[in-house]
Amino acid sequence: MIKRPEQFGRRRVRGDIAIIIGGLLVFSSCAQASTPPTEYKCDAPAAQYDQIDVPLSSDQNSVRGTLVLNATRADAGWMPKTAIYYMSDHRPLFGMMVQSQDLRTWMVYLVTAGETRVIGKVANPGIIPFRLDFGMGAKAILVAGKLRAEARFRRTDKPHVLIGCSTASVVFQNLEWGPQNIEAQAQNANK
Repeated sequence: MIKRPEQFGRRRVRGDIAIIIGGLLVFSSCAQASTPPTEYKCDAPAAQYDQIDVPLSSDQNSVRGTLVLNATRADAGWMPKTAIYYMSDHRPLFGMMVQSQDLRTWMVYLVTAGETRVIGKVANPGIIPFRLDFGMGAKAILVAGKLRAEARFRRTDKPHVLIGCSTASVVFQNLEWGPQNIEAQAQNANK
């Protein structure tokens, strides 16, 4: 479902990451998945966006997959970006945003309720294996390729994940929605 840019975000404002992520916060009219998808193709023309809202059951506390960054679109006021967020109502509590400022490289951000910070960059086009673990009690973990970040975290009563993109073509593929935290799975696999 393609939306107009005024619903997705604001024009580029130097130094204001909060405005950059603001676009993914409006999801009242976005598509809602009845079951978590295994793939989500997000193809948004310049200055437009697409997104999906995925309700989670109480035992789904992790997601892993591969983000394929296919193409960016040039627009004077809209930077290509994509994100996957664990949400509380209309606000991201934890997640990953990937944004291109020069149409050649993508910056990877950790997004939490209190901050947005750069954790690294990848070339365009790029393939980023990722995992979000939001079932570790008071902490959440993001792994994006070789990048890793942790943040304080608290689950909500009605958990859901928002996935979207703007001014870009990306695919979230091989999505696995896990009932067990990712760190415990990795430790068990190494035994």
